[in-house]
Amino acid sequence: MMIVSLKTLRFSIILLVLTLVINANGSAQCKSELKEALKKLEPYMHNGQINNMTITNGKPVELHLSFYKGLRYKLQIASEATLGEIQFKIFDEQKNEIFNNSEGKEDYWDFLSTSSQELTIELFSTDKTKKGCTTVLVGMKSNKVASNPIRDL
Repeated sequence: MMIVSLKTLRFSIILLVLTLVINANGSAQCKSELKEALKKLEPYMHNGQINNMTITNGKPVELHLSFYKGLRYKLQIASEATLGEIQFKIFDEQKNEIFNNSEGKEDYWDFLSTSSQELTIELFSTDKTKKGCTTVLVGMKSNKVASNPIRDL
């Protein structure tokens, strides 16, 4: 039978608690970014998916999402302030760049999907020394409402 010392037990409990606190803190940071992005998504209806990613040292992260013909979409990007400026690019299925926010510094992209397609969203921080959470939300609305200027693919 194995006997665990009180010192080992205390160390294990402290390690477990620290692990949980660190994970909860990272999760809370992403949650605050999510709340901000949801507010900015209006009047589009959120599709229910939450796309959180961690950007590290300016290395790009990719997200692949499907879009359906005839719907208007808005991609809303939010990130921790510590990451600095987030840039993103959108690529079609043939890897052609169809949008790049580097000129306008926008944190969203809205468009009418003229075909059913999968797009790749590439995000990166301009500050190569930082690590943090970024969120991409997808909003949809019927093609019948045109309250915002829409870019067509």
